[in-house]
Parts: sequence; structure tokens; C-alpha cells
Amino acid sequence: MQTKRWFCRLCAALCGIEVEVDSGRVVAVRGDRADPMSRGSTCAKGRQFPHEVNDPERLRSSLVRTATGGFAPISSERAMDEIALQLSDIIRRHGPRAVASCRAAS
Repeated sequence: MQTKRWFCRLCAALCGIEVEVDSGRVVAVRGDRADPMSRGSTCAKGRQFPHEVNDPERLRSSLVRTATGGFAPISSERAMDEIALQLSDIIRRHGPRAVASCRAAS
């Protein structure tokens, strides 16, 4: 078992965390008391991190929708290229204010 110091990315607070890893699998998360900002505190989302990363339904690669409505694996580089082309086309047709970005709530 290893303990790795990291930070939680599930919200904007970016709390310092200690992550227990056993054979490459996250098994526990706790607040890092040495972190100068969070001082060992974490939220419920951060403490659920092991369940999130170990969820059997978690996406493990980029996917693209097929013509039949299913999904197929695609390289992340190709996925980003295809997204960039689609966004460029939207901007060309409708102007830059037709595109916005946001971070989904965790």
C-alpha cells in the first residue's frame, strides 16, 4: 500500500488529499493535514473519489457515436481533432458567440 499526496479536482477548492493506493487501485482518500489551504478538510465528493475512479461503468477511453447510434473507441487525439472541426464550422457559420464552454458540476 502506498500513500500519495495529491489534490482533489472535483471542485474549485482543489483540496489537498492523501490517496491510498493498493496494487494500482485507489482504496481510500483523506484530507492532507499538511496542505496550507484545506488543512485536512475535504468535501463528500472528494471522499467518494475511490468509488468514482473504480466504478466499472467509468469511461476508460474516448468514444465516438456510430451511424447506428452506438459508440466505438476513438483515439483522444482524433476525438479532439473532430471536435475542433465541428466547433470551427459552428463559429464560421454562426460567429464566435455561438460557442461557449462550461464545467459540469460534479
